Amino acid sequence: MPKLPVRMVKRARRGCASVYYWRKAVTTKDGKRRNLYRTLGSDYEAACAQYDKLEAHPPAAEPEPVLVAESPITVEAFSRRWLAEYAATRRTVRGRDQAEQRFRDFLWPTLGSVLLTELKPADLRRLNAELEQARPVIEVEGRKRCKGGVGLLTRRHLLADIRCVLRYAVEEAEVLSRSPWRPKMMPKKPEAAPDPLNDLEWAEVTRAAPTPWKPVLALMAETGLRWGEVRAVRWKDAHVAPYAHLVVSRSHDGPTKSRKVREVPLLPEAEAILDALERPANRDAAIFPWLPETASWIRRHVIAHSWVKDFHVHRMRHTFATKYLERGGSLEVLQRILGHSSIKQTECYGRLRPHAVAAEVARISVATSVAMKATEPSEARKSL
Repeated sequence: MPKLPVRMVKRARRGCASVYYWRKAVTTKDGKRRNLYRTLGSDYEAACAQYDKLEAHPPAAEPEPVLVAESPITVEAFSRRWLAEYAATRRTVRGRDQAEQRFRDFLWPTLGSVLLTELKPADLRRLNAELEQARPVIEVEGRKRCKGGVGLLTRRHLLADIRCVLRYAVEEAEVLSRSPWRPKMMPKKPEAAPDPLNDLEWAEVTRAAPTPWKPVLALMAETGLRWGEVRAVRWKDAHVAPYAHLVVSRSHDGPTKSRKVREVPLLPEAEAILDALERPANRDAAIFPWLPETASWIRRHVIAHSWVKDFHVHRMRHTFATKYLERGGSLEVLQRILGHSSIKQTECYGRLRPHAVAAEVARISVATSVAMKATEPSEARKSL
């Protein structure tokens, strides 16, 4: 394999062919540095030809996404316009970068050169099928390995972005008269049961976690907060009147996942956790300012020092949801606490465990038998 030019990079994704890109560091109007990418295709010779053209005439750092409806528009050109106009204003910086990464790795190498007006539903189904299929067994460093296709969640995110692009092309940009997206094109997500920690697992996690991390995990298990929300919560967000609650308005990298502000009532256990912490004079300070950006370290530490080998911090959120329902809470209130936009998502998080279901059935059976005995006529009434 010849040595690649300076600004050419090669990327190989699972389930897809290798793709070449032209990359250049540019400075935007607001003074920020970012990498400018252009897709060169999968063929090396054609990629070198496109590379020479881009080197001779490099694109602007912030191209104006002005498109004429009568001119032929490719899928790649319009998806870049969608990223600049729609995703830049409706999504967080991280969400926009993730969408652009998915387009760059999966959409543009396959359908990027297709004209938007000629895009068919069969093309979208073919894209999903190509990403889903598994690669044959290959030999890497003397070992045989079989690389599977792109994961289900990645494909769902990609197709959801494509659906949004096509809706934007019809309703706002008005470059299409009808979207080629069809119902039931999104691959179904298999139902997954909640993954809470039982009492033994929670005791083991508490034992294995370092001392500074124990109130963090306990607060997540008693409030259902996400990791980014725990990092961003501040002392001024903790209120005691008219009732004890936390105001969750941000995450560590911007707004919350649902972009909504919500109030999370504090149970007595959560209040005790906050009362045991040292409150600084500055109420604008974070409750846990030392937390890292990701929770990978505490996950690896707990797995290495305990027998809970499938631990991750998001299980704290499942634990809170399950315990809340077992205590008699309703799904509607749990949806408000967790900040879900759909109650279907809440049902995936909180579900009664088998022993709770059995206890509820036993309670109803006892109540039913007592009621039946109360309605039976007495011996004296039978004699009369």
